[in-house]
Amino acid sequence: MSNDTIEVNNPESWSIGRRYASLLGPIPSSVSGAIRALWANHDTYLESGVDEYTGRIYSAVRRVDRSAVLKTPIYFAALALYSDKFSDTREDDTSKALVQICGSGMFATLLGLIYTHKRFSKVCKAEEWGELSKEFILNMEYGYQLGLQVEGFDPAIGMLAGGVRYTALATFLMRDRESYNWYRVQDKLFNLEVEHKKWGCDHGQIAGYIMRALGYSGDHMSCAYSIRGYVESELNKSQQLFRTMIQLLDVMLAGKSLNEANFVSSEFTLSEDQYEALASTFKALKASGTSFDWMTRSVKEEETSE
Repeated sequence: MSNDTIEVNNPESWSIGRRYASLLGPIPSSVSGAIRALWANHDTYLESGVDEYTGRIYSAVRRVDRSAVLKTPIYFAALALYSDKFSDTREDDTSKALVQICGSGMFATLLGLIYTHKRFSKVCKAEEWGELSKEFILNMEYGYQLGLQVEGFDPAIGMLAGGVRYTALATFLMRDRESYNWYRVQDKLFNLEVEHKKWGCDHGQIAGYIMRALGYSGDHMSCAYSIRGYVESELNKSQQLFRTMIQLLDVMLAGKSLNEANFVSSEFTLSEDQYEALASTFKALKASGTSFDWMTRSVKEEETSE
């Protein structure tokens, strides 16, 4: 992705991006505090290979445990993604059990994406949001599959990379429905130049501010660079993975071949056969739709099923 035509450090564009991000509204400290603790733990895990669950982690997620609106889809996500681990857990405390089953990174990803998806579902125009919601969730699953199938990648970061860009599109829809609908038919999704001309900022800036507000590591600029797939800025391990997975995701969604890709990172290897297997997974998901139906699971549905 080239950034030659965009002045990424234009202060005004960052200010505009922050205002768009604020359309999400204030984020409860129970959510941002839990994500901050969990994601810091995940950063440590990526560097050391050890995912230790301290009292601080359990204390943070216990506050989320009080919200059935968030806990219900996280529970069903864990059940769907890690069904084999449920029979092994001996923990009676639900929040503790879910952290142990999902891992700190995946719990943080689920919490952030479920919260933002539910928030935007309340404030976006229903007609357009229905379609955007489907894309949001489908791309979460695309990213998850990248993290699952490519050695050296991470499912939690992949899912976050797949979904978080759609939070920025939701703000475009909220602020300017007509321009949003025009943008969606241009076949130029996540085109920085088009976005700057239309809104004065881009999806990377908006989603970068949202990620930072939610509690994920890095400042808003480094988060934005990762989301854009840019080489610039010092990035930690999770941001480097995020950036590379965004690049691979965009290559695959554009239907390009592996030799057309120009990745910043050379820390992962992907054969043609592996790439084709991923392409087949993406094609099947696009045809059938996402299996992540837990994203829209409600407390009322849980009560009915009991």
